[in-house]
Amino acid sequence: MAEEDLRLSEDKFSKAFHSSPDMIGIASIEQGRFVEINDAFVRIMEYSRKEVIGKTALDLDIWLDPKLRSEFIQTLELKGSINNYEIEYRNKSGKIITCTISAEPIVFNNEDCFVFVARDISEQKKSLEERAALNNLTNQLTASLTIHKLARIMADSCRQLIKHDAFMFDLYDESSGFYTSIYC
Repeated sequence: MAEEDLRLSEDKFSKAFHSSPDMIGIASIEQGRFVEINDAFVRIMEYSRKEVIGKTALDLDIWLDPKLRSEFIQTLELKGSINNYEIEYRNKSGKIITCTISAEPIVFNNEDCFVFVARDISEQKKSLEERAALNNLTNQLTASLTIHKLARIMADSCRQLIKHDAFMFDLYDESSGFYTSIYC
């Protein structure tokens, strides 16, 4: 029964490992050699399994700053695990990929290793940066416009779209309770 439980446990781990949309791998702690990677690693990093297994991240020039790999391993050894550590990697074609990585030490084939899960957050990070820039621009525009300037811009835009010579806007100011009519 213990052998059957072990086989089922290994089967579950294997399925989770290989089907994850996140990059998962196992690497030796001492040398950093990859001993296993999943399909997501192959897809995102653009290396074949054959190109990766037995090589280090430094051999493949994945770390943008090789010193960070040493810091990563020191933190893993000191704390015992790493959770959501943000790092930038370079894939085979040179594209920079921002990831959050979590890692735990394991013994694999009688060797001290670590299993890691890395999530590509490049698009989310880019989207957040773009949203922040747009919010900043919107705030700057809003601060620089008076209600009359804004109405004139709206009227000019409407005139171009609808092709009328004149427009009239009634604007309501909630704070004062007054209406302002603007004829353009």
